[in-house]
Amino acid sequence: MKMSVLLILVLSVWMSGISAAPPFSSPLPPQVRNTLRAIENSMKVWTVANVDPLTKTLRSPVAEGGWRIVLERPFETAPVEGLPDPLNKRAMKNNAEIVLLKNSPGMDLQSVRRQILWKVVHNELFTTIAYLGERGGFHYFAKADIVTLDWLKTHLRLAKGDNLGEVIAEALNVEDENNFSRKSAVSIIGHYGDAAIPFVKRALGVALAEHEEYRHHFVALKNIGTARAAQELKAAFRAGNADVQVAILDALSSPPYLKDARELYFQMVERHYYIASAIEAAIQFRWEKEMLPSLQRASLRPISFAEYVIVMTTIDQFVTGNKVNSPELDCVEQIKILLTRSGDIAGSPRILSLSDKASALSVKLDSEDRKRVRPFEDALVKSKNTGMAIVAALALAIYDPELSGPTPGRGPQILSRDYVRRVRLSGMRVLTRLDRSRVREVLLNLKNSVESEEESNRFSSLAARLSRL
Repeated sequence: MKMSVLLILVLSVWMSGISAAPPFSSPLPPQVRNTLRAIENSMKVWTVANVDPLTKTLRSPVAEGGWRIVLERPFETAPVEGLPDPLNKRAMKNNAEIVLLKNSPGMDLQSVRRQILWKVVHNELFTTIAYLGERGGFHYFAKADIVTLDWLKTHLRLAKGDNLGEVIAEALNVEDENNFSRKSAVSIIGHYGDAAIPFVKRALGVALAEHEEYRHHFVALKNIGTARAAQELKAAFRAGNADVQVAILDALSSPPYLKDARELYFQMVERHYYIASAIEAAIQFRWEKEMLPSLQRASLRPISFAEYVIVMTTIDQFVTGNKVNSPELDCVEQIKILLTRSGDIAGSPRILSLSDKASALSVKLDSEDRKRVRPFEDALVKSKNTGMAIVAALALAIYDPELSGPTPGRGPQILSRDYVRRVRLSGMRVLTRLDRSRVREVLLNLKNSVESEEESNRFSSLAARLSRL
């Protein structure tokens, strides 16, 4: 009895699979079946909507033995049920077609591709037609978005065919839903290496001539990642167009970094633009010694205190070889931790004294705080690296938790003002014990070079306070 029930269940599942599959009017050759299996197993976004002999839609001798596979998927931009759908997107389907032509001796592929008829369908994304290559006795043509074309050529391991680098480079100039084609072209064009570079340059020329978006083109070159791609980026940079130069540095500012574009990373430091990215590239490719002079020049005219900390810390690391931590900045963190009291952090319980001894209690707590942090303040004063000691003391003296969050200057007040006051006082105590002439020199440098007027005024005020102490 149990066996019969199990058999019925297996048969019902098998029959449901048959009914769900697209109707095939003829037995499928093994190569066509393998293609369908690969699509159904790996291209989950698509559903095989139909498979027909090519002779059903193409009245030509070349159609004999050929097949047409139609793929569909819903519109991602279709509104959810219950919301207005004036364009009827919920009923629309994106469409991709694959045409398999039986290989025959002497076949003129250029002539054949002009004979193939394709559905006229509105897709969300840019679609184009390409010859993907051959395998198993069939030539593969397809009309689809560039990601699907790239997947089919790569995963079906098709030989020869069009250089998809050209098709993908053309997509850099296409605006479609959420800029999908541009973004996809940037991410997959690296598969085609130097062969794609002439097509990227051609697409770039069109974009520049028509005053269209061109930043994606430089990211595409960076992602190709070869010495020749680096040469093209450097040549475009040397041409002198300021907007193009900014776009190139933008493209190079995120991983993967391009080793052969070294001089452009040095330009980032000289221009105070994406310095942190340039430093990451220098560490990755071991350019520390060569980049050191550029960093030292940058330290003389920092555009912000945050940049000054990064540059000075990096110089220290490159000189000492200690890339793990900075003893001076470690002292800063220890001082900030030791100065924390109950109630300093938003949401933590605050202990209030209702007696007339509240002032005496506050004085006592301040005295105990100073005793706890004194060893770390002493360590900063005694540091042989005076430059980093000044950086650390300034980081304490101008400490502002609102400026260190994800939205500087607009974050919630999560630390008490009294805590911030105690941290800043610790920084002032260290500054007054350091070499005054060196401290004044750094403050004057920061006052005159930082871009923010507010930050400049802060250093001016700090210098005035120190002169009175």
